[in-house]
Amino acid sequence: MAVSSGDEKKDNGDDEVMQKQKLVLFSHGLTGTGEENSIFCSSLAKRGYVVASIHHRDGSSNQVQLHDGSRLYYKHFPSGDAFDPRDRLQQVQIRAKEMLQCRSWLVDGPEGISDDGDDVEHRRIVLDQIRPHLKGGGAIAAGFSYGSTTAVLAATLEPNNFCCVLLLDPWLHIDYQSKGVAYDFPPEAFGQCWPQWPPSEAAETNTLSDTSQTKEGLKIPSLIISSSMFAGFEKLKGAMLRLADQTNSNADVHVIPDTAHQNFCDVAFWVPKRLLRGFIRLGDANAYDVHEEILDRTVRFLRRF
Repeated sequence: MAVSSGDEKKDNGDDEVMQKQKLVLFSHGLTGTGEENSIFCSSLAKRGYVVASIHHRDGSSNQVQLHDGSRLYYKHFPSGDAFDPRDRLQQVQIRAKEMLQCRSWLVDGPEGISDDGDDVEHRRIVLDQIRPHLKGGGAIAAGFSYGSTTAVLAATLEPNNFCCVLLLDPWLHIDYQSKGVAYDFPPEAFGQCWPQWPPSEAAETNTLSDTSQTKEGLKIPSLIISSSMFAGFEKLKGAMLRLADQTNSNADVHVIPDTAHQNFCDVAFWVPKRLLRGFIRLGDANAYDVHEEILDRTVRFLRRF
């Protein structure tokens, strides 16, 4: 986990007093790392937010360092006859738990949270520096792609600990056409339950079983900013609209024209665009303009809370 905070201050007579700042918990995408959205997270920190970017240790990161110093690399799920759509459902539960633990560690303190390793004292010093400046009223769950799925589930599981949700090009629908199963992802956020597996032969399309109890789903206000690429997938866009309609009085999904999925992380700035073509799919929109629009819409939304 990497934590950064802004230095926003206010004038209080002759003294400068540090303002209380909202906590943003940010989750990275599939095969990414907690560093792939560092530009966006740093930009939020400069605008007065404490931002914790989480390095997930569930096998969904391309590499992450474990407590013992070893490195865990991306783990591929089995395919073919060994395929099980519940793998992603179980994985996002782990990711959401990590986000909830991070929030608890930063807001409530390290008590009850496993904190192995030689840097325990360093972490306590970080806590002592951050916690006095956190504003109450709930944290902000945020993420890119799979990280959005993680943020949505975390806020669904513990709604009282979050005030809103920020979703950048969210992965909100899974459609395994070859296996005959499709569902909104994560199902809990949509008030649904896990899909039946193996698929029922009696059903033309196995979506979700209605035989077990379902929850209310996510009700916390959410901001969804989508690429034109993701908005072009009918089922994925449908899931975005359903979630937006469920969490806001008016369905509101912002689509940035001429953008692809990777326009929402730092890769657009790492390598000249002419060298990226053929390796990374980017839209024709200017990367800097896209970043500014995402940041502007985000800050205007977060200021409501």
